[in-house]
Amino acid sequence: MKTLDVDSHKGLTSSEAQSRLAKYGPNALEEKKKGQLAVLFTFFWGPIPWMIEAATLMALLVKDFGGFIIITALLVFNGGLGFWQEHQAANALDALKGALAQEAQALRDGKWLTVLANTLVPGDIVRVRCRRSNGTCH
Repeated sequence: MKTLDVDSHKGLTSSEAQSRLAKYGPNALEEKKKGQLAVLFTFFWGPIPWMIEAATLMALLVKDFGGFIIITALLVFNGGLGFWQEHQAANALDALKGALAQEAQALRDGKWLTVLANTLVPGDIVRVRCRRSNGTCH
């Protein structure tokens, strides 16, 4: 408590919490979202896709159009399937993020207040509750 300069009975003052929020930023991980086209492109970039793409070019050079069509179709199918799986995984991750606690109980100005979780700052005293039926936490 001394290190963070916090009164254990009153918590932070509202002004100190605002000051620390400005200094440290929000209590959230920075998200870097890629565009859908960039994500799709990653499935055609790398050593294995390059080998398949080289095979398509060789089939085209030797005028094996049947092989060219089959290899190209498999390349596009593989890229599309990878893109779809990535999209589904991103949707599942977004759903999990939505289930996280959006609010927290913090001791500020001597009172327990409900604040947005992303406004918690170093030195905040928070209330943690167990959701187990027997009331114990591990």
